[in-house]
Order: sequence, then C-alpha cells, then structure tokens
Amino acid sequence: LQGKPARLLRPRTMLYPILLLGIGIAFFSVLSTKYAFDVRPLRAGGNPFSQGPVGEIRNSFRLRIVNRSDLRQSYAIEVVQPAEAVLTVVDEDGLTLDPGHTSIVPLMIEVPRGVMPRSGRLDATIRIEDSNGIQRSIEYTLLGPRA
Repeated sequence: LQGKPARLLRPRTMLYPILLLGIGIAFFSVLSTKYAFDVRPLRAGGNPFSQGPVGEIRNSFRLRIVNRSDLRQSYAIEVVQPAEAVLTVVDEDGLTLDPGHTSIVPLMIEVPRGVMPRSGRLDATIRIEDSNGIQRSIEYTLLGPRA
C-alpha cells in the first residue's frame, strides 16, 4: 500500500511555531516592563479622616513599598494632585530598602477644608521616585466630611 507522500508544510506545523513565538514575545515584553519597585496604599485603621484645629482635613494611611531591584534604594514621596495638599511622612526610616525588602511607611495628607468637595471624596495623585529616578504614580481617594 502506497499512500500520499508526506507534506512537510502543513497548517499545523506552521501554526505551532508561530503560536510559540507569540507567547515568547508576550512573555519578554511583560518581563521587560516590570517595575523596579512596587507601591500600594493601605488605609489605616480607625477613623478614615480627622479634622485639624483650623478645619483642615487629614487622611492617615500607609504605603507599602517593595524593592524589586538588585540595589539598595531610597524613595521620595510627593503629592502631585491636589496642589494644596501637604504630605507628612510619619516614619522616614522605611524609605530606604535593601534589595527584595518590603516596608510599610505611615503617611498623612492634609488638605484645606475648602478643597474637599461636598461629596467628601477627593482624588489625589501621589508620586514615588526611587534613587535611580524611576517614578510611579498612584491614585488615592482622600475622605472628608460630607457637606
């Protein structure tokens, strides 16, 4: 019995290498865009906000920082939005991390009463920069009294 001669270029033999190449490209693109550090805001326990003596609204929270690089890094934190916000780093010891280490840094953001909208929710943008100049921005919702 003699059948048809075997074909080297069949659809399946073309599809599998193309699929494998696509998976490889996706893997390396995700790996190359990995951040050198990871940050995540965590709400502090207790009251979500407090009011200062002249009516300013204070939000206390913690910032979890993970150093994913191979070098010791120092981090700088600033509030970009709203412009009137004042950031206080309660414990600056957690802003320098060895490779692979994690720190939870307590922070407080204070805004004037007039900046807080009637809804009691104000979106803030916080920028974190490491000693290599790599920046990450995160969004955080400041809470205050509803008018």
